Amino acid sequence: MSRIKKRPGNDTGRCWMAAISFHPFICALLIMFLQMSAGAQQTPASVPSTPEQSGSIADAPSAEIVKARNLIQQNRYDAAIAALKELERKQPSVHGAAHQLGVAYYKKADYASALPAFKRELQLNELEAASDAGVDAIVTVYHSDQRELCAHERDWPFRIINILEIVGESMGLHQHDRYKELKIMQDADQIVAECSDLIEKHALDAGKARNVVVKTLLGDQPLPLRGGAHPAPRPSNPA
Repeated sequence: MSRIKKRPGNDTGRCWMAAISFHPFICALLIMFLQMSAGAQQTPASVPSTPEQSGSIADAPSAEIVKARNLIQQNRYDAAIAALKELERKQPSVHGAAHQLGVAYYKKADYASALPAFKRELQLNELEAASDAGVDAIVTVYHSDQRELCAHERDWPFRIINILEIVGESMGLHQHDRYKELKIMQDADQIVAECSDLIEKHALDAGKARNVVVKTLLGDQPLPLRGGAHPAPRPSNPA
């Protein structure tokens, strides 16, 4: 059906279907699961003791994560949150940090803050599982997932496409994903420059347009890119 290119050595092109949008029903299921887990054990069930339980696929927890876990076990949630936020600031996408941050917020009953943290860990695990499986593409089902994940195509050895792209290609239709192209730039000024013709055509304020880019386009990405922002080099001004 799809025209996804095979990888060398693969017998068939393979897709990894990803439906990980946090809609209200899924959020409710997650909260119920955590509540059931917390009630099943005397020790904090949401504070795992092994790398596998912590959401890490390959790495053992760092000393900072172990320290934060201990703080959570001592009910020092604010201290754990501060430490984990600092760790994420220094090492975006570090294994287990988002999970433990979600646990700390959950223990405080701050579910609105817990869910985005759990979502970051979920997305990282999804990307790593797809990479380990050697897939050619992650196929998102919801448009919200596509907007959040598409820029990660820059850092991983597979495409990130929406299921409707496959449907379209099966019908001989193709539409370039300009949104993904711009988001991969990870540079608000460069994105505004690339869209300067549209900004001028519609008489938009460039400053306000940049704010929208930062908040809506670049801000709609729970999990930071692995290598941070790598803006493409800008063309030099003609002499």
